Amino acid sequence: MYKYSVLMYNFNNYEIMREPREIDPECEYIYVTDNPDLQKQTKVWKIVVDKDLDGLSVFDKCYKVRFNLFKYCSTDTCIYLDGSVQIYKSLRKFYNDFMASGNELGLIIHPLRFSIPREYEIWKQFRRYPEKQAEKCMKAMQAMGYDLNYKGLYEMTVRIVKNTPRNKLIDESCYNLLKKLGTKDCIERLDQTAYSCLMNLAFSDTKVFPMSEQIIHSDYMKWCIHGKDKINPILANTDVRNEGFLFNKFVTLYKLFEYDLSGLSKTDKIKDAIISMTSWKKRIGTVSLSIYSLIKQCPQFDIVLTLSEEEFPQKEKELPNDLIKLVNEGYVEILWVKENYKSLKKILYTMEKYSDKAIISADDDCVYTCNYAKELYDLWKKNPNNICTINAKQPTHTAGPSTLYYPKCFGETPIEEMKANTHLDVYMNADDAYYEVLRDRYKCKIAYLSPKKIWFSHDTVEPLGNIYNKPGYINWMRNNIQAQDAGHKLDL
Repeated sequence: MYKYSVLMYNFNNYEIMREPREIDPECEYIYVTDNPDLQKQTKVWKIVVDKDLDGLSVFDKCYKVRFNLFKYCSTDTCIYLDGSVQIYKSLRKFYNDFMASGNELGLIIHPLRFSIPREYEIWKQFRRYPEKQAEKCMKAMQAMGYDLNYKGLYEMTVRIVKNTPRNKLIDESCYNLLKKLGTKDCIERLDQTAYSCLMNLAFSDTKVFPMSEQIIHSDYMKWCIHGKDKINPILANTDVRNEGFLFNKFVTLYKLFEYDLSGLSKTDKIKDAIISMTSWKKRIGTVSLSIYSLIKQCPQFDIVLTLSEEEFPQKEKELPNDLIKLVNEGYVEILWVKENYKSLKKILYTMEKYSDKAIISADDDCVYTCNYAKELYDLWKKNPNNICTINAKQPTHTAGPSTLYYPKCFGETPIEEMKANTHLDVYMNADDAYYEVLRDRYKCKIAYLSPKKIWFSHDTVEPLGNIYNKPGYINWMRNNIQAQDAGHKLDL
């Protein structure tokens, strides 16, 4: 007996079929297609060829399935996934978290845009969406009573849906609206705007499970390049937000993390050294990835995360649940400071609070792959009057993500000295340069470990940046569109 279903569709062989890497025996995996030969290529998916879809346009086929999920599912809860999503792990946790929330419907809140007009602007600019069609759709929405300034834009890449009369009505209404907005030959292609309009206008009392786009950039599933197994490099880290607009209100978003804290030691800590790091608004949503790697790789060391009250005035209330869990379990201490001195918060406040300990730096965009802290600590024990570092870019420098500073190496009052610096505005964004100044002033010697790979970045794409105006993204989008046009395939 299945507990829940996962459904994808693929028509005209638009996508490659992506076999789930790990399955849940209590999950039903359904793949709706017009190619029965795909059954020979899968051991997981149940291939469904729906003859009722014969003769329809490709978009009509897509939306006939997307907005009628329970025609194909035998369970009462369905996770719909875009065909470009690769499943890596069982989605049981995702299902369990949704069911525990008590909501009827799970939607991804768009990570980069909040309104329907802005979505049309992007589609016109990058996907050659007809301007007249955009105007037609927005005029229709306004005629329905919709306020185009309303904040609430929902992605259709992933939905988790219960089989309820309300959800059935929502889907039927959206399909009918798309038919009215389209032509006699083809349904309207841009469904997220129509869906968002209806949800905001007519179904805003629905109990929605608001999700971050992070769920399709997680260990469980990832958004891939169309037609390839490779993860989409442009979109891989676009969403690190913890909040977004649902029904014109700013709400906290669900993220799909799972930290196995069992067996991790919180005892037998090294008493005379501590790991210190900082973070900020645009990375606070992923800093737990770095902290978790430190907990696993460097278990002998306590961890301090310095955050500014200026940046997080509501303190813990503004932090993501996965970080709060690590704090509550005693794996990390948050050191709150009033002023926001940006990257200079990384070690100096911890250095002053724990003046009798060596301070080991860590960065909030790194996943650590070895116990670099213990290696630096052992080197320091052999060279007690030396700053110890690994992977420095130049012989006389230290490395920001991996340096040990011995107790009081920068004097008794590093914060007071920092605040008095006449170039503080520069050093706030270049803390390593400031530490060089201090090393020269206090005549600190440096001991080096041999260079080696100790971390990789989980933030290779600028988070929350305006990626749509960057040349690399523009070229990538245009090349994809041209390639698809040449092959007479659907647009992305």
